[in-house]
Amino acid sequence: MTYRYLPPTLPKLPRTAGLTVVEIDGWQRRGRPSYTGGFDPVGVLWHDTGGAPGGLAYAKWLACDGRSDLPAPLSHLSIGRDGAVYVCSAGRANHAGVARPSPSVAGGDGNVLYIGVEVQNTGSEGWKPA
Repeated sequence: MTYRYLPPTLPKLPRTAGLTVVEIDGWQRRGRPSYTGGFDPVGVLWHDTGGAPGGLAYAKWLACDGRSDLPAPLSHLSIGRDGAVYVCSAGRANHAGVARPSPSVAGGDGNVLYIGVEVQNTGSEGWKPA
């Protein structure tokens, strides 16, 4: 079982871009164990969350609760409908499953290969200017 974490400066990146950042308590050491070689991301995988209500409560659910069949954290970052960036976890998250190979990345455990960003949007509702 191997752990590796994203850098503690993670929230600084979106703040530097002028975005509102909300750190979910404990994000720095939150992550799932990896049985396939640690957590060494080489890319970012964006998801939309469907019809979820969004906001801080939803980001906390992603970070701390998860689903009955899939333990949290379910993302590293979550982007709210208001433009807020929620920092959920620094370690491996359960967000990707098995990834297919691409021209630049070998296939395998997508949770090890990618940083997961859950966008609080249905994928078709559009975005507010924020």
